[in-house]
Amino acid sequence: MTDRSLVKNNLRYHKIIMVFVVLIYIWVQYEFSSGNWTYNDGTPKIVGEQVNGRDEGTWTWYYENGKMQMQGTFHKGKRNGSWIIWDSKENKISESSYENDKLNGKFTHWYPNGKMKSNGYYRDDRLIGNVTYYNDDGSIREIKNYSGDE
Repeated sequence: MTDRSLVKNNLRYHKIIMVFVVLIYIWVQYEFSSGNWTYNDGTPKIVGEQVNGRDEGTWTWYYENGKMQMQGTFHKGKRNGSWIIWDSKENKISESSYENDKLNGKFTHWYPNGKMKSNGYYRDDRLIGNVTYYNDDGSIREIKNYSGDE
């Protein structure tokens, strides 16, 4: 036979944890979905447009210092076209292509020093063909072939 007080205590902690999770969820939804897309000083965190409740067109994310963090386009709420990510010092980190919310096409990643880190191709979120990996001095470290099944 189980001790009922033990079960009651566990349920009480479970309820507290669930309330905490719900409050965090509400805060995240408010912070990122309510249009509160600015930092405390008024500079934008995110600039983009929604049409019929879906992300549409070019969206840009910013660091607090005002420099671009990421930029890409949406079509009917799905990522399409080129997506670029920068570090806070405006060094390009990656550029990838999306089609219908899946990685499709060429991608390139860079080291903070501007040298290429890797490049290759995706098809439907899977690496395909040769992907070249570079050392931070720009020399080739490895070329690996992907069949698209990995």
